Formats: sequence, C-alpha cells, structure tokens
Amino acid sequence: MSLAANKELQILLLEDAARDAELIERQLRKGGLRFRFKRIDAEPQFLHELEHDPPDVILSDHGLPAFDGFTALAIARHRCPHVPFIFVTGAQGDEVAVEALKRGADDYVLKSRLDLLASAIQQALTQARQHEELRQREADHRELVELSYTLALSLGTPLAHAECFVERLDKRVGEKLDHKSRDSLKIITESVGQMSQLVDVMVKFCRIERAEMYRLHFSLGDLMKEVVRDLRRETQGREVQWVLGELPEVVGDPALLLWALTDLADNALKFTRSRCPARIEIGSNVTELEIVVSMADNGVGFDPSKGDRLFGVFQRLHKDREYEGLGVGLAKVRRIVARHGGRTWAEGAVGQGATFYFSLPHPGTS
Repeated sequence: MSLAANKELQILLLEDAARDAELIERQLRKGGLRFRFKRIDAEPQFLHELEHDPPDVILSDHGLPAFDGFTALAIARHRCPHVPFIFVTGAQGDEVAVEALKRGADDYVLKSRLDLLASAIQQALTQARQHEELRQREADHRELVELSYTLALSLGTPLAHAECFVERLDKRVGEKLDHKSRDSLKIITESVGQMSQLVDVMVKFCRIERAEMYRLHFSLGDLMKEVVRDLRRETQGREVQWVLGELPEVVGDPALLLWALTDLADNALKFTRSRCPARIEIGSNVTELEIVVSMADNGVGFDPSKGDRLFGVFQRLHKDREYEGLGVGLAKVRRIVARHGGRTWAEGAVGQGATFYFSLPHPGTS
C-alpha cells in the first residue's frame, strides 16, 4: 500500500475554476488516495488555512484572478517549508515549469495529465518524509555532539587536578615508596595521561562537527605547501622526500582542510618511520564532477581486508608499541571531507605502502 493510502490526507487546492477542482478530486479518488479536500482561490483564505488548518499537500493553479501560484509558493515555503507544493495547471510552457521547480515546487502536473497527479503526490510525500527523517537524524547528531563536547570539557578540569596531585605526590613521597607502590603510582600517572589524551581528542573531534563551514575559493596546492613546510621543521634528522604534484583550486573551508591534510601527512610520516628515505607523494585527478586528492607513501602499508577499519574512531591496525596514537586522525579526515560533500578511501598492502584518497566536489558543481 502506498504512503498516501495509509492515512487520510488534508489536501489544500488553490483553484478558481470549480469544474477543474471537481476533475482533480475525481482523479485523485480514482488514484486510490484517501483525503479531505478544500478549495480556495484568494490569498487571505490561503494564509488562514496555513495558520489554522495546515495541509499535508498543497496543489495550486499557476494563474488565479487575484492571486498567482508563485506568490502562493513563496508564502508556503516561508510558512510551512516541509509541506509538498505541486502546481496543477494548464499549458504554460516549459519555461514556467522550470521556473516553478527552481523556486521550490515539488512537481508540476498539467491539467491534461491529471492521471499523473496521484503518483506525483505520493512521491512528494515520500520525499518529504525522507527529508524530515534526515533533519531529525541531523538534529539528534548535533545534540549528541553537543553532549559529548560538554562532557569532554567537564572532564578536563578534574583530570588536570588529578595530574597535578599525582605529580605532587610523586615529588613528596615518590622516593620513599617501595617498588610495588612506585609501580602503582606509575600506572595511575599513565592512566590519567591517557584519559587526558582521550578527552583532548574528543574535544577536537567535536569541534570539527561544531565548526561553522566557510566555503571559500582557494588553492589546495598552497595549503599543502604550508603543511609540508611545517612538517619539515618537525622531521629534521629524517630523510623524507616530499613529491608535490599539481593540486587544483577548490571550494571549501581552508582551516578544516588544512587540518585534514596535516592529519594525512602525519599518518604518512608515522608509518614511513622505518624507511630511509621515506617518500610521500601528493597528487590529484580532476573530473567534471569531483577532485580526487591522493597521498601515497612507501611505508609499512596495511592489510587490505581490514581497510574499512582505517577511518573508524579509535581504530588501529598496528600495535601500540610500534606506532603511537589513539586511532582518530583518519576518522577526523573522513568527517571533515564528508562535511565538504566528499568521500574517503584507501589502498595498500602489507609492506608495500599505502595511498589515501579523498574527493571534493568540483568547484563548478559546489
């Protein structure tokens, strides 16, 4: 059974011709819809209905004697933006139909093809329900992020106090403790330090989610050069070959993408630590729809059968004693790229290096 057939719909029709309204109602009954039907033809009535008896669907003729469909659409999108709005009108030309959809109408059905109206309503209702579910999930996600952020900040202060008191305790009585007690104090110190790291990571991860997105046009190549310049200072004493291919202009948030590129480069440096020289190559491939950026290294690689875990939060494919970290860097990269409407993935093999990719929408499609 269709979505619309599961309940009685409240349909509001903007139509000045009684005969056309009868034909529309008859065709919808024939289409199997259950509904209550109300016809109006003036703006004051329209405003009253939206405020006092909001409909499930709005159907509107394009031209009314004292009220036009585009004005009705603008009012509906302001007053009840989630209610489907479908034009049902005589032949007006393709330009009018295109303009109606551009202005936010859900569909455009000709009166000569009323047999299509029931399915158009069902499709519009399905899309409206999906959009509402998406909005609810996004709202729940934002609420969870805010809760996590608040908890992380709240934990920071007592952990800082704990670190301070443990340090004081070690200075005052550390030398007087027996071997077992000193081991216990060491475990406490390490545990508090690990918790502080986790809280710091949670705060940073939440800030990615909470940060306002700024969509600017800038050079990704210049951003990558900035990353390499900073990391060269941190890797003095290591032989690292940076190979920078041409990176294009993109549209996105420079601060967030700088963070993502830095995390990817840090990851490459970490897992090429045993290589001399380490080689990290950055390149791109541009299509009509997207820009794909790659960062390849000659490091230890990874088991491709476990590659889906790479971008998970607190996911690690290598042992702690070999490579430090909490396993969140790539998860941050994935979230930053996702906020830009892009994808992340990786290719690699054990002992043969790895290549990490992310995509961004082409500036022409953003």
